[in-house]
Amino acid sequence: DKEIQLKENAQKEAWRALLPEVTANASLQHTLIAAEMKLSGNSFKMGRDGVNTGNVSAALNVPVFAPAVYQAMKLSKEDILLAQEKARGSRLDLINQVTKAYYHVLLAQDSYDVVQKAYNTSKQSYDVVEQKFNVGKVSEYDKISAEVQMRSMNSSLVSTKNALSLVKLQLKVLMGINPDLDVNIVDKLENYQNEMLLSEVTAVTDELQNNSTLKQLDLNKSMLERNLKIQRTNFMPTVAFSLTGQYQSLYNDNWKVWDYEWSPSASFTFAVSIPIFKASNWTKLKSTKIQLSQMADSRLNTERSL
Repeated sequence: DKEIQLKENAQKEAWRALLPEVTANASLQHTLIAAEMKLSGNSFKMGRDGVNTGNVSAALNVPVFAPAVYQAMKLSKEDILLAQEKARGSRLDLINQVTKAYYHVLLAQDSYDVVQKAYNTSKQSYDVVEQKFNVGKVSEYDKISAEVQMRSMNSSLVSTKNALSLVKLQLKVLMGINPDLDVNIVDKLENYQNEMLLSEVTAVTDELQNNSTLKQLDLNKSMLERNLKIQRTNFMPTVAFSLTGQYQSLYNDNWKVWDYEWSPSASFTFAVSIPIFKASNWTKLKSTKIQLSQMADSRLNTERSL
């Protein structure tokens, strides 16, 4: 969900690139030695030595036609859709993990019950053999064999109990439950035996269109196609408008800035930038097309695997 918020903020940042940009600058320059131009044996002093030049300016820049920004705005919308699908996929994945962990606990409980019964049976058998040994009806070999079987089952019982504790711990971690809290599941795996059936292949194929992994691949492909359009805007002209105003004061012999004589000036500019040739633009297009082909292969492979 926080990833979605991040993408929504990025979308706002994308369209705000179309808003006017205002900047202001102020400078005070002290000339130690003014530049001198020499031409045909004559010299011309370009300014005066030891004077101050003040300049205060403000500029307004407005993008009039910026195709890359328009495509970036559309890309940010698709990025939000991808974040939403990832969030949905994350929820589905967590539900899947919790469900499997729950079934693992049920399986471990049943396994523990089976091993516990087997251990009880082996212990009862050992007790019977031991009683018969004490009255001389069976050999010591039979007693040792029964004892070995009982101890072996006891080892299996301890291992099964540890496995049950681990799967319970995994379930508690996935559900965000305090690991120190004891969880007792009153349920049996046999209650779900009729539900644990393999799905028909045709039914699975029909439901693949709602699969989160495939949807994310489709959205990634759509974003790659949008990136391709953004890269194509590198071949398109851009138009910008700028308005500049400034106050300037020249050749001041003191540092009393407020007493200077300031003269205003202003200008506006329409600038058209036309890309003619840049070799890297072509390689970027080719790389993106290869990535699109890779994405198509990945989707086909994922669909077949599912």
